Amino acid sequence: MPGDVFELGETTVRWEISDEAHNTEICEFRVTVAHPPRPLIVELVVSPNVLVCPGQEVVLTPAITGGTGQFTYIWNHRNWTEAVMKDFPEVNTFYELTVFDGITTAKASANISVLPRPHVNLQVTASSGNDVIAEGEEILITATPGFLNYKFIVNRNVRELTENSITDYAVFGRFDIQVFATDANGCVAGDYRIIDVDGKEFETIITPQIPKYSNVFLEGYLKEGDRLEVYNRQGLLLYEGNEGWNGYYRGTLMPQGTYMYILYRRNNFNELVVERGTVTLFQ
Repeated sequence: MPGDVFELGETTVRWEISDEAHNTEICEFRVTVAHPPRPLIVELVVSPNVLVCPGQEVVLTPAITGGTGQFTYIWNHRNWTEAVMKDFPEVNTFYELTVFDGITTAKASANISVLPRPHVNLQVTASSGNDVIAEGEEILITATPGFLNYKFIVNRNVRELTENSITDYAVFGRFDIQVFATDANGCVAGDYRIIDVDGKEFETIITPQIPKYSNVFLEGYLKEGDRLEVYNRQGLLLYEGNEGWNGYYRGTLMPQGTYMYILYRRNNFNELVVERGTVTLFQ
């Protein structure tokens, strides 16, 4: 009837008309009542922010008001149709999202600015000033100055500090050195070095019967797990152990001369290292 108020949703209206001759006509139709469409508004929420370090993750999430609630998403220059965009920009990048709700299209965009990439360099020097670093020698590890803090990782040992240098003592084998430096913007730069550390030098002359000189070959040099073998020129094994050779074989002092040795050691990465050389015996 004129003036009727329909509820939200769909209502079927049916009219039936009869005349005096009982002729009947039926009229039926549907009335749909819906909320008026709300404007579709899209904004992009950027995390952590629009100014980031090179390669830092950026998450762009749409904040949508209005629309029908049935949305499709298209990101510019990318085959990406999900609502959330995750990226790792290396350079300044423009992002644009198009949202369609079946009736209206809306767009939102964001410019991500990427900070300059910081650089840090490691330098490793021996206290002796020699180019070759020997076992047990003090070394200075220095990184580029000007960063807020530094994380040094030396053979898996971590030290975090604000100074750009540390000292350490070289261990036999590989010296594995890393640094991660953080600048004022929170951006991190890194560098990496592998230093080969030679075994410390040792005396290759022994004088078993002369006081004040080296009487035992490699005495105090060998550690647990090391093994020294000493042979004469005929290949006879004169000594095997890790306490050092005193020049004797089965209680008898060997003749003056040159003898061959094989030294088995494990470095700081538990890798077996074999050294061969000669030792001279003086009486």
